[in-house]
Amino acid sequence: MIHYGPNCQQPDMPPEQYAEKERTVLANLQVNEKRQMEIEKATRGQADNPTWHFERNMRLTASNFYAVCRRREWTPCDTLVKTLLYKKNFTSAALEHGRQQERVALRLYEQEVENAVQPCRLFVYPEYGFLAASPDGLIASDSIVEVKCPFTAKNMEPSKAAKKYNQRSQVHEPPKLRRSHNYFYQVQGQLHITKRSFCHFVVCTSKDIHVQRIERDNDFWKFRMLPQLIRFYRDCMLPEIVDPRITRSMAIRRPQWNVKAIESHQQSKRASMKNKEAKQSGDSDIFHSLES
Repeated sequence: MIHYGPNCQQPDMPPEQYAEKERTVLANLQVNEKRQMEIEKATRGQADNPTWHFERNMRLTASNFYAVCRRREWTPCDTLVKTLLYKKNFTSAALEHGRQQERVALRLYEQEVENAVQPCRLFVYPEYGFLAASPDGLIASDSIVEVKCPFTAKNMEPSKAAKKYNQRSQVHEPPKLRRSHNYFYQVQGQLHITKRSFCHFVVCTSKDIHVQRIERDNDFWKFRMLPQLIRFYRDCMLPEIVDPRITRSMAIRRPQWNVKAIESHQQSKRASMKNKEAKQSGDSDIFHSLES
């Protein structure tokens, strides 16, 4: 008898078995406020803490909210699912720089505002336990701090480095992080999951730090983020968690709405190409008739 190995293609779970496992996965991810605090304390240490890896492994975290919310309807979801669930740990000069400078930035921040930063790690969202966030620290009872140490701007003045994240504003107006920026989505996720009102967004370079305040935007979260996050997790990520296909050398599932959007987009592209070719052909006929 030929044995093809553990990664050979095998049938998907029967619907009843899949539904039962899906309920179990979601139930295990769900937390109340007490459990939220227990997980946050147990995950401190982040990359060095195996509990941190375990608790975030099947959750969608704030650093990826932008990628989910801003993806186009017709973009195949399987590529992002594979990145989120099967990404390998890697390092780079930029990542190492960020890790090293984060402690420096937090210390400078504490000195500047004369307020202690409370260490924290993974917060799970009680309303939807598959969403989570890891701010860089807590301030008093109603704020968080998020630090960015851009490697490419490490020798710039921090206020200039922050400009590439900010929207244009008048001279007398305080700088504001662009609502379309990756970091805005990350910060809004952190604020809503931790149930805090403000983020002290710190940009750190070798020169100094630049601090600006970002307020929680309830409408942005409710209408621009949460529906997209829920749909992507339930329809795209969850099936691969419940009944993985990658480990069976099979293509990751695409929900029907994604399949239809891809087909519609491809049809539109083909129609546009035909119209373009027809126009070029018509222009060519007119040119030749004028020549004759």
